[in-house]
Amino acid sequence: MAIQHIAIHIVKRDKKSDPLFVKLRDEENPISGLSGKLGDLLLNLFSEANLHKGEFGVNGDNSVSPYLEQKLGDYYDDSLEITDFIGMTRQLAENYRLILDGNVAIKGGYLVYYQYTKGDDIWFAIAIVPRRDGYDITDDDADVVESNLLEMNKLHLGAAINLSNWKLGLDSRYISFKTGQAKELRDYFENYIGCQRDKQAIKIETRRLRDAVRQHAKDLGLDDVAAQEKLDTAHAYIQQKLTKDKEPVLLSSVANAVFPDNPQEFVVHATDNFDLGEELTIDNSELKRYKKLSGNTRHINLSFDRILLGDSVVFEPADPDDEGSSDTLHISAIPANLKKAILEELAIRASEKVEN
Repeated sequence: MAIQHIAIHIVKRDKKSDPLFVKLRDEENPISGLSGKLGDLLLNLFSEANLHKGEFGVNGDNSVSPYLEQKLGDYYDDSLEITDFIGMTRQLAENYRLILDGNVAIKGGYLVYYQYTKGDDIWFAIAIVPRRDGYDITDDDADVVESNLLEMNKLHLGAAINLSNWKLGLDSRYISFKTGQAKELRDYFENYIGCQRDKQAIKIETRRLRDAVRQHAKDLGLDDVAAQEKLDTAHAYIQQKLTKDKEPVLLSSVANAVFPDNPQEFVVHATDNFDLGEELTIDNSELKRYKKLSGNTRHINLSFDRILLGDSVVFEPADPDDEGSSDTLHISAIPANLKKAILEELAIRASEKVEN
């Protein structure tokens, strides 16, 4: 991997509602300054397996080009040669400024735009990097001086576009991006990029986590009831993180909550066999499916695993044209202990009839 172009612009405010400080470069940053650790950090920002995936689109319509895609089309020719990298990034930074002008709650940051190669593909990346105040010591006289440090290892907002796949139309998931958990940040950044996340991929990841928990529970020798209890624990923990704590859902934390005796064993199992990364993306509709289907009345309390629906548990809705019909639930795989209890009850009733 190698970086060919880079430009860093500043669009930020120190506190919410403060005026924006804007400083746009007139020339690209020198590539020579990217040797060593900084260059490696930039090249590895989007190498995580658990990034969101998506494509360009506006309001769910991928046939409409957002501003960023239009600029890429203006400045990259058919062979993906860039005509004016600094000019393109200045326009993208100006568009970012316009978005922040309309949202005083967003602080912004240092906009790092860069083009790099990975394998045979050409990528264009945007990272919005925060800065923290710190201190340094001068080499000459050991004076303590204030120093502003870019926190490259704390990327919360960023996107990398596989220009090769985008240009050739080889893949509909050519954008890899990270937007954090806060809806406010997620919405504004996705609006800036003009990307729509692959919702199916989020569903699949949530489903894989469920399957990983269930399979690991069975590998440990737990029965179906105990395996479902593990899923219930996972559901409760994830729901807590998403709704109350509003924190990222991490695979290692799920492992600690669900399999506290040996969490690392589950992490390895989920990573190797279900291709799950550390930071998980959760689809709420799929998360609900961790729980059993259940319901109760005054006299009936019924629950069963969702995977049984349509198999050993069959639902037949009432015929809307027949006022006398009613919803019916057919259960073919009756638990042995329930069957035994039913037969004992029927035998008692039969003897009572004889006695009477």
